[in-house]
Amino acid sequence: MKKAYDSVDHRWLEQMFSLHRFYRWIGDVITRLSAKWNTKIAVRTVKGMETSERIRFSEGLPQGDTLRPRLLTMSISPLAWKLRASEGYRLSRPISQKVTDLLYIDDLMIYAASQGKLQVVMSDARMAMEDIGQAWNEQKCAHVKWGKLETSDELIIREDVIESLKEGSQYKFLGVLENVNHDRQPGSSECKKVYLDRLSVIWSSPLSDYNRVLATSQFALPALTYFMWTQVCTTTDLQRLNRETRKVMVVNGAKHPLSSTDLLYLPRKIGGRGLKSIEREYKTIKIKAAMNLYSNNDPTIHQVRQFEEKAARTGSRSLIKDAESYAKQLGLRLELQYPQPVGVTEAGNVIDRKKFSGWSKKVNQSRGCAEIESERWQGKLIAERWRDEDVDDECFAWM
Repeated sequence: MKKAYDSVDHRWLEQMFSLHRFYRWIGDVITRLSAKWNTKIAVRTVKGMETSERIRFSEGLPQGDTLRPRLLTMSISPLAWKLRASEGYRLSRPISQKVTDLLYIDDLMIYAASQGKLQVVMSDARMAMEDIGQAWNEQKCAHVKWGKLETSDELIIREDVIESLKEGSQYKFLGVLENVNHDRQPGSSECKKVYLDRLSVIWSSPLSDYNRVLATSQFALPALTYFMWTQVCTTTDLQRLNRETRKVMVVNGAKHPLSSTDLLYLPRKIGGRGLKSIEREYKTIKIKAAMNLYSNNDPTIHQVRQFEEKAARTGSRSLIKDAESYAKQLGLRLELQYPQPVGVTEAGNVIDRKKFSGWSKKVNQSRGCAEIESERWQGKLIAERWRDEDVDDECFAWM
C-alpha cells in the first residue's frame, strides 16, 4: 500500500469502532485524540519567527504511537474480509485448502486460480482500498502466473498496468526479497552485509566493551535473526559469520588473536564476554519455530504444518527434521504433537515451549564451561577461579 499509515481517514476510523462493536467509550477516546492531532509551521524570516495557524490533521496516524499498527489493522479489516470471501487458490493434496491472500499491515499478496479471476479480485480490492482511503503502489506491484516468469503478460487494473515478474528481479514481502524460485541467497547476502556493516560501526565506536556487546545483540544481530525463522542456512556459513565477527573485534582491538574463543560466548558474571553465537541462535530459533508451529491454532499455520509434514515424509528439506536434528545435539528429543509440543531430556525431564529458551541457555553455558576447562592455560586460569572457595560470586563484577 502507498503511505498506508498516512492515508487513514479519521472519519472512517470512527466508523470502524462502531463496525467492530467496540465499547463506545473506546471509540470516543480515539475520536477526541484524533481531533487533537495537529501541527504548526514555523519559519524564521527577516521580520523574526513567523508561525502559521494550527493545522488539523484529517487523516493519518502519528508516528511513534503504540496504537498506530492496531488502528491501521482495524481500518483495513473490510479489505481483508472482502479478500477472504474470494474463491482464492486451492492447494494440492493432502492439504486441499484454499489460500486467498496474505495481508500483514501494508504488504499484500493475492492468490487466484486463473489470471482472469485474479484480475477480478484485484479490481475489487482496488475499489475497496479506495473506499477506505488507501491506494496501492503500482511501481512495487508484480504478478506471477503458475510460478513461471512470463515477461509478455500484463494485468491492467483500472488503467494501472501490473507487470509480470521479470527474469532476475525480486519483489519484497515483509522485508524479504523473493522470486518464483524462492531464491534466498540474495536476501541472505544482503542481510549479512548489513550485519557486518553495523558490526564495524559498533566495534570501532568509543563505547565500553559491555555496551558494544549489548549493541551487537540488539542492533547488529537482528539483521540476521529476522530472516532465520524462514530461511535455511548451512552450518558452514554460520560458523564463517562467527569468525568474521571475531575478526572485526580483533581488528578494532577488542580481542586478542590468541584469546579463548569459547570465553566470548559465556556470560560476563562467570568471566565471559556475553557475546551471542550466531550458530547457536540459528539452531535455537529453528527449534522454537517448530514448537510454535505445533502450538499455534491459526488455520494458515495449520496449512504450513501440513506442508512441513509432507516435506519430511517425502525426504525434502523440512523445518521439522532440522529442528529435531538441532534438538538432538542439545540432548533433547522433540515430541511435536499439536497443540502441546514438548521436548524430553536425556534425564526424562519434560521441557515445554515456554521453558525451552531458559533450558537451552543453561545447556549451552554448561557446554561452554566444559570447553573452557579443557583449555590448557586461559581455560585453566578461569576454571581455577570457578573452583576456588575463597573467590566469591563478585569476582567478575568488574566486567
